[in-house]
Amino acid sequence: MKRRGIGLVSGLLLISLLVVVFFTSACAKPEVVPAPMGEEWPEQIIWGAWPKTAAIYPSCCAEAQLISKYTPSKCLLREYAGGIPGLTALEEGTIDIWPLAYYDLVNAYYGTGPFEGKPMDIRALHGFAFTQLCFGVRPDEGINSVSDLAGKRVAQLVIPWNNELNKYVREFYGVRDTDVKLVTVAGAEGATVDAMIDKTIDAVFGSVRGGWTHQIRESVGLKWLPISEEAAEYATSRVVGTMPFLLRESTKEMQGIPLEEDFLVVAGLAPIAVRSDLPDYIAYGILDGIYAPGHIDEVSMLGPIVEDIREWQEVEGQWPFFIPFHPGAVQYFKDTMIWTEKYEQRQQELLAKP
Repeated sequence: MKRRGIGLVSGLLLISLLVVVFFTSACAKPEVVPAPMGEEWPEQIIWGAWPKTAAIYPSCCAEAQLISKYTPSKCLLREYAGGIPGLTALEEGTIDIWPLAYYDLVNAYYGTGPFEGKPMDIRALHGFAFTQLCFGVRPDEGINSVSDLAGKRVAQLVIPWNNELNKYVREFYGVRDTDVKLVTVAGAEGATVDAMIDKTIDAVFGSVRGGWTHQIRESVGLKWLPISEEAAEYATSRVVGTMPFLLRESTKEMQGIPLEEDFLVVAGLAPIAVRSDLPDYIAYGILDGIYAPGHIDEVSMLGPIVEDIREWQEVEGQWPFFIPFHPGAVQYFKDTMIWTEKYEQRQQELLAKP
């Protein structure tokens, strides 16, 4: 009787132990990149995010979610309205990460444009999204080319009208600023959709990826204005950090927007920027948190971005990156067999700051 009692108690203890182990394993924080001896992960990582009305905001939230889940730090968002305020906050240490438009990134790194004589010591962490610029028009307006925009009412969405790529594309087609009636639509992207429906504007300028494109297409139809290879080459050869980019019909859709044929746009890679003094293990751990097998699959909206970058690598054999990567990022890419001799050569060229 005692033996049966002892056996029963032992069995219950074993079952209890297994239950504890099971729930501990199920609820435990996923394995993360450890900090070196004597150092530790910060309690918080502050992601500088564009405003909620920006097309890039949901992607900022998605990556912050992965960082919080797969690193020891909690990733919080702090909004900034524009590239310069965000970069200033990054340089001052108010934020740790800032997703940049390519033109702000290049100007800040080289100390040109609005940062004339004041270069920033920043590095790229990884490619975040392609900024793909285009004009969208209502099919019933008879606008078939960028040159037809002369005299038309055009609204901008998220991307500034004075964007250099826009300037040179229009220059190629002979359309000056004074030829276009630039309309400011008050309110969020939905107000621009309403303006297209009400016919108070004739065209919109912005990024192919913006959610507005789907709304306009559903409401009034939407036609992309084609850009010729010559126009794309003319514009991108004059703006550092940009390139022609072919959206392929084979991808079937972009954020729910069907592509009936291959569509050429001018584009720049919007990378995530960090300070060069960010500890290597944190840079490495953030990338591991986002890109480790299965992680990014948890956030469906990041899938098209990754596919864009992979396609560019396959076609061109390299990333279109324009400032050096952070050393922790370089090590991560080496460990995951992404880094190549061509990347290393490009990295050294950029570090030299010609």
